[in-house]
Amino acid sequence: MLESIIEITSKLLVSFRKNRSAEISTQTVKVSAEEWVRTCYEPLSKLFDQSSKELQAVKYCYENFANGRLSRLKWQKSLSLILKKLKIILAANAKGLSIEVFNDSLFVDEQRIISFKTLKNNNFDFDRLIKMLEELNDNYSRKNYHAVAFLIRAIIDHVPPIFNFNEFVEVCNNYAGSRSFKDSMIFLDKSIRKIADGNLHTTIRKKETLPTQKQVSFDSDLDVLLSEIIRIV
Repeated sequence: MLESIIEITSKLLVSFRKNRSAEISTQTVKVSAEEWVRTCYEPLSKLFDQSSKELQAVKYCYENFANGRLSRLKWQKSLSLILKKLKIILAANAKGLSIEVFNDSLFVDEQRIISFKTLKNNNFDFDRLIKMLEELNDNYSRKNYHAVAFLIRAIIDHVPPIFNFNEFVEVCNNYAGSRSFKDSMIFLDKSIRKIADGNLHTTIRKKETLPTQKQVSFDSDLDVLLSEIIRIV
C-alpha cells in the first residue's frame, strides 16, 4: 500500500512540475489530483501524527482540491514534503524498525540522501556519493565502525571539486564559507584522517582494541558538509 501511495504521489508531483501556470486548469492534472485525493487522503491521514507538518500538507491538498483550486507551487511544496516522509517510512519498514529507532540508527539523515537524489547538476554526477552515503548508513547500523571510518574519509576525498578545489584540505583552508563551517571541516579533516589511517594501516598486534561508535561519531560535521553541498549546487 505504501509503495502504491508513493508512486501515485510521485506521478502527481511530476505533473505539477510540468505545468507552468500558477493555477492548474489542465484536465489531466485535475484527474491525477482527484485520484490522489480518493486513494491517498484517508490512509495518509491515519499514517501521519496529528501535529506533523506532513498531515497539515495532506489536509491542505484535500481542502484546496475540494475548493476547486489547484495552486501549483503550494501543491508541489506539500507533495514534496509528504513524499520525503513516505520514503523515510518505507526505508524504516524495510529494516523492520520504527521511525524513531530507524533515525537513531542512521549516520546520515535520510532526507539528506533524498535531497541528493533529486539534485540536478550538469557538472557533477552524485551517484557515487549517494551510494557511499547509503553504505555509510548501512555499516553504521551494523556497527561496522572500521568501514564507517573508511567511508567518511572516502567521502571527504570525493567532494572537493564541488567547491572548485582538488583536495579537502583546500576546502578547509580556502573555501569562503562561514567560520563555523570552516571549523567543522578542519576538525573533520584532521580527526577522521588520523582515525581512518590508524585503523587502515596498523598491522596485527599481540593485543588489539577495536573502534567504537564514539570514535567515529562525526555525523554532525559530515551533515554540515552535506548541507553546504546541497545549498551551493
